[in-house]
Amino acid sequence: MINEMAVIGLSVIRKCVFIVFGCTIANDIYHKRLDWKLAGGFFSLSVLVTFFSKNAEPVKMVFAILALSRLPFQWTLRDFYNAQRFILLLVVVMAALGVIENALYDKERMRFGLGFDSSSTSAVLLFHILVFYECIRSRKWTNSEVYLYVLSIMLIYIATNSRFIFIMSLLYLAAIWIRPHIKKKYWTNQWTKRILTVLPFAILAGSLLLFAIYDSHNTIWQSLNDLFSDRFKYGHEAMFKYGFTVFGQPIVWSGNNYFNLPVAYNYVDNSYVKFILEFGVVFALVYLGFISFGLWNFFKKGSYRKIIALTFLVIMGTVESFLFMLVFNPFLIYGFKMMNDWVMKRTAQRRLERSL
Repeated sequence: MINEMAVIGLSVIRKCVFIVFGCTIANDIYHKRLDWKLAGGFFSLSVLVTFFSKNAEPVKMVFAILALSRLPFQWTLRDFYNAQRFILLLVVVMAALGVIENALYDKERMRFGLGFDSSSTSAVLLFHILVFYECIRSRKWTNSEVYLYVLSIMLIYIATNSRFIFIMSLLYLAAIWIRPHIKKKYWTNQWTKRILTVLPFAILAGSLLLFAIYDSHNTIWQSLNDLFSDRFKYGHEAMFKYGFTVFGQPIVWSGNNYFNLPVAYNYVDNSYVKFILEFGVVFALVYLGFISFGLWNFFKKGSYRKIIALTFLVIMGTVESFLFMLVFNPFLIYGFKMMNDWVMKRTAQRRLERSL
């Protein structure tokens, strides 16, 4: 009874949130804070993708991105940090107390869920909390903060055996320590800007190429596939099973979690390939464009912490499937925000030129 009431309550709250989002978007367009052509095109594309993929997430994502894009991005990052920190602590504590199940998803690797519906979710959340904290903090790291994060990373790794997230978390801590020692000339170098700005598109191309040429009968490929926990195998199979579409297609993903369906395991732990297969080429390129636009503007503003943060998220998208989920990547909001500001500025310039 309590669970049913909770589900109904959450459903009502979700509907109210999207009503608020819709009113916010309409108000921003009316007051010319959002370019109606850009917003309308983005929304129309999401409707097409939702229709072809039979998945409502694209439309929900667009509503959230459009509505939240007018907020100061630093506020958005802080809200994401506080929400994810609260969720991680709440769920892990409830699992420790036995209120919710700490499921064992993989007996061979002893991977526990710590209360989440996937064994890697807690590690992914902690990594993003670390990333957001580095972006919003206004003071130097203290030794106690570093020790606390390292201890948390170690404990969650022991429980979940999420190897790649564990490595990326430690590397990110190392990058935080190295950043102040990097000379400014390296950040302002044009090649650095260009390479990191096109990195999302390069990773997409590289991922597709590697999955396409994967050969299960080759000893070297077998070793690499074992090292990366069958990522090459499932990526290769998904590409040739589903193929590529313009606006997406319905795909039922099945992995090791609560929601396992009576279909064979087919989960692709690569954000780029998984997203482009399910939601189509056009939608994938649009989202990659937001990320690249965000990176380029961080360079223009000298936001080096955020450049490192977003670059790590882009790289981690090769081994996890969370890069294009707004709950894990508010930088998508920033990318759209910067693109909207650029379009509005260009439109104002053209109007001024025509009037002269």
